[in-house]
Formats: sequence, C-alpha cells, structure tokens
Amino acid sequence: MRAFKHFEIFGKIPTLEGLKVFDQNANPEWYARLRENSSGLSIFIPGHRLATGIKGGAHGSYSNMACLNPFAAQRWYDLLKEDIDAGLELEQRIGKFMEQYIHPLISQHRYSNQACDRFLALLGGWADIGDKLRWPYRSVPAEYVNEIKPAAIELIPEFFNLKV
Repeated sequence: MRAFKHFEIFGKIPTLEGLKVFDQNANPEWYARLRENSSGLSIFIPGHRLATGIKGGAHGSYSNMACLNPFAAQRWYDLLKEDIDAGLELEQRIGKFMEQYIHPLISQHRYSNQACDRFLALLGGWADIGDKLRWPYRSVPAEYVNEIKPAAIELIPEFFNLKV
C-alpha cells in the first residue's frame, strides 16, 4: 500500500522526533497504522483536519488555520481537549471553507501553499504582512479577500470574532 509508505521510516532513524504528513484524507486505516507504528514520535497533519487528527492519534497540525488566526487555532485546539464533538463540528465547517475557497486557489489557479498561507493571514486580518510573496512565488490578489470574507465569516465565525 503506497499510502502507508512513510511508516517504513518509523523506528529506523533513532534521532527522528516527528513527522509532518498528509493524513490520507482522514482514512481510518491510515490512523490505525499511525497508532501502531509511531510510538514516541510527534505526528502533525494538515491544520484544517486538526480534530480528526487528534481523535485519530496525531499530536498537532501544521499551519494553515493558524495562518488564518493563530488565536482561534489555539482556542480550537483547547476545545478539542474538552469537547471533541464540538471540535469535529467546527472542522466540518472549516472543511467546507477550505474546499470552496482555498483548494481552488491551489488546484485550479496553481497558487503555492505559501501564497495560500499568506492569503489566509490577510483574510484573518490579524497581522499587517501585506499580500506579496517574493519571487518565484505568485501572490493571491488581495482583492480576493473582499470577495470571500463575508462567506468565510458566515461559515467559520470563530476565526473572525476572536480578539487577543
């Protein structure tokens, strides 16, 4: 099974502390293999699937939701420790947001993950970082923020209504 090839390195590299991996679209078999094979390693999965990842045995996520709002991402992580079902419900809405507004930027418009992370930070409005990436990356046009922000706020208000 090619989908599980990265499990072959577990235990073979004594200094390996953790891995940043794709979670095979929350495949339950993948998570079962993860629990069987990753003893002692920190496993990080895509940020928009944090609830599924934590429930399945991952230890954290990488940055896309923290790019949108790091304070809300931390609150979501804290919620998962108290109420996994509420965290999973939020993940469903985050998934809709990602599928409708962010994935097309990558799959159809060919923007890089870096460009989408920068765009998420612009959308979240928590840091004044500008919209331009350095060459060789193309930047998502800042005007797109105005196009999707109302829908994003409606889908995942938790990431917009939180102040420090």
